[in-house]
Amino acid sequence: MIASNYRVPSASRRLVGLLTQAGKLGEVSQLLKSVSSIPGAPSLNPRTIVQEYLAANDFSRAVALAPTAVANRPEDPGDRLWLAAVEEVGRDRKAAESTYRELLRAFPDRPEGYVAFCQFLVRCGRSQEASTLLEPIRSKVPPEFAPLAVAECLTTLGRGEEARELLTQASELAPDNLNLLRKLAEAAIESSRIDEAEHLLNSMLRLKSSPNADDIAWARRSLAIILSSRPAPTSKSQALKLIEQNLEGNPGSLPDQRLQAVLLAAQPLTRK
Repeated sequence: MIASNYRVPSASRRLVGLLTQAGKLGEVSQLLKSVSSIPGAPSLNPRTIVQEYLAANDFSRAVALAPTAVANRPEDPGDRLWLAAVEEVGRDRKAAESTYRELLRAFPDRPEGYVAFCQFLVRCGRSQEASTLLEPIRSKVPPEFAPLAVAECLTTLGRGEEARELLTQASELAPDNLNLLRKLAEAAIESSRIDEAEHLLNSMLRLKSSPNADDIAWARRSLAIILSSRPAPTSKSQALKLIEQNLEGNPGSLPDQRLQAVLLAAQPLTRK
């Protein structure tokens, strides 16, 4: 029996590197499985090793090993996005583009692939080609997700005002779409359109459907920041109540704990 404090020897990592460099990825997979089967031994996570290679600027090994990390989950589009990102960071744009195109063929109705590929093409200086992705998003992605994906691509293409108009129209047609409301609120906050942001945040909080708890917590927190910037004591009191609501649902929320501390510290001292 191997002791519980067993640590994978550095020799195993060196062997992974040598096998990867030699293109023997099948043997790499077997080695990783063998090490992980040792009782008490931490697994050699191929993603961790890939990140280590990238950090060390060992791009060729990172790109060569990365497919091993996603080989067992071809049904997960997130894995393909990660692989394409590694290939791009590893300076193999040809491989990254191939991975993105494979992703779109396998998951033509998923918005994240189109958005990531659009951003990739723009980074490569191919904005005109990136703009051709807008039509398949509109025709293939479900209507509840398509407007947001199109808007993100438009923003990437430098057509921010067009993206904003699209989201506004979409939110009017689907006023209960939490994702659209949040995107519009984020854009309003970033552009310092505070009154508009406040209206959108309140719209998010008035939804009667079963909204995402994280989005609602974000809306309360964002609205609390807006209210706390106003001089009226009632506004500051409302801000504190919003954060208290978040903490009732998630007492361990660090962002809410920090904001609560700031709001409490800003309250004037009362004399007895």
